[in-house]
Amino acid sequence: MIQLFCLLLALLVRNQAEFDRIPAVVRDALTEGKQPQIDIHIAPGVYFYEDGFLDLKDVAAEETFLRITGEDAVLVASDGGDRSYSLDKGYVDLAALKHVDIRTEMRRARFWPLKVPFRKNLYALRCRETPVPKDSVDGLTLRLTQWYISANYPVEKITRSHIYFRREKKYETGMLSELRYGRCFPRYLFCQPVADSSLYPCRSVRFLHLERAALKSVSLEGLRFLGNGDGTWLLSFRDVRADSVNVARCHFEGIRSGVVLSEGTDNCRFTDSFFTKCYRSCIYIKDSSRNVLIQGNRFIDNGLQVTNAPVVNCKGEDFLIRDNYFEDFSYSAIGLGHHYLETGEQGLRGIVEENEICMSEAFRRGVFRELIDSGAIYVWTLNNDLTIRNNYIHDIGGPHGNRGILCDDGACNVKIYGNRVVRVAGSYCIDLRMFRRVARKTANKSMRPNTGNEMRDNIVDGRCRFHVRRGDASSFKGENIQL
Repeated sequence: MIQLFCLLLALLVRNQAEFDRIPAVVRDALTEGKQPQIDIHIAPGVYFYEDGFLDLKDVAAEETFLRITGEDAVLVASDGGDRSYSLDKGYVDLAALKHVDIRTEMRRARFWPLKVPFRKNLYALRCRETPVPKDSVDGLTLRLTQWYISANYPVEKITRSHIYFRREKKYETGMLSELRYGRCFPRYLFCQPVADSSLYPCRSVRFLHLERAALKSVSLEGLRFLGNGDGTWLLSFRDVRADSVNVARCHFEGIRSGVVLSEGTDNCRFTDSFFTKCYRSCIYIKDSSRNVLIQGNRFIDNGLQVTNAPVVNCKGEDFLIRDNYFEDFSYSAIGLGHHYLETGEQGLRGIVEENEICMSEAFRRGVFRELIDSGAIYVWTLNNDLTIRNNYIHDIGGPHGNRGILCDDGACNVKIYGNRVVRVAGSYCIDLRMFRRVARKTANKSMRPNTGNEMRDNIVDGRCRFHVRRGDASSFKGENIQL
């Protein structure tokens, strides 16, 4: 049902047919430019969206408010008419309205992978498994940890003592990375074909894409997104000019792609939302975005793709990440700054404060999903003015080198104070390490690594490492409170 009130367009959506009309209604209203406010309310129910559902480019409606709200509305990515199994699809139980994980639990290998002689690209991983014959492994995929990523390999067969798999492509890290960097055996899990025909395969990826758009404001409130396919981003805002871009009180579950991207878009507000069982980054703020607020959200059990993509990855200008709760992740809860080989000097200024980051007891029990060489808060080399203060980081574990706060590769211009970092098993509570190879690399974008840093007044119960370059008056190493 569409209601028109001179300067207000209000669309009440109550069924799938009305839901499918949303893109056309919005485009027409924005093209005509007559409505200062477009208000779409989605009633309780389950709705399916095709890929690129609301794709808005080159919109010029500077005085228009675009608002999409929901009330127990569940938005599910469409199967696109293809019910066949694919590793890139997300699977949901429509009866229970929940994401279904097609992965097994994480397991530990008993040795590093070895090439099988005289067999091209065939490798064997020593383990203890239930045998599976060669004619029964169709579609079965091995996901193997390789330092800061995991890699997918098709399985050839499984015996009691070995998994045989084929390497079809090379990854950025090698299969012996766990040996080289962690002196630990790799871990693995299986992604298994879905045999239950009642599960719904989500193939579509993108719900909303705004690019080169000018509006007064954009708001998504109270919507629940359940499942999608692997790809770019569920919600993306690129070069959007608006007084505010708001995502509030939304629920994201089983999102295989990235969830929200902000690039070249200022004044974004991501508040009071819940993210769970998402596979890649939940929020990614690029350095071309300014004045971003991420506050009051809950992020529980994310990073299911097992990569080094932070749950929240922020490189913006004047950002504030405050009062969020993070529990269980595969690499880092919050990622900040640029790698030393990345270009660009804008952004990289902001505050991270009053967040709680932890791992549950169940997550720390058994074989870790956490990748090696990580930090609950992970900071890359290049920063202009970053403050990490008054956060509570606790109960962090992992197979090797899993810190509370890790400032890696000669990080610059980072202030760390007033944080409480406790019960970090087997590694540093705070680690701002020297990395001399950064300074010697000709492609390094940081002229002076390990400068402009400050650490003081943190409460810790374990080791801290904080490197200050000789003669560097811009850095300050104060006292922490040791429990």
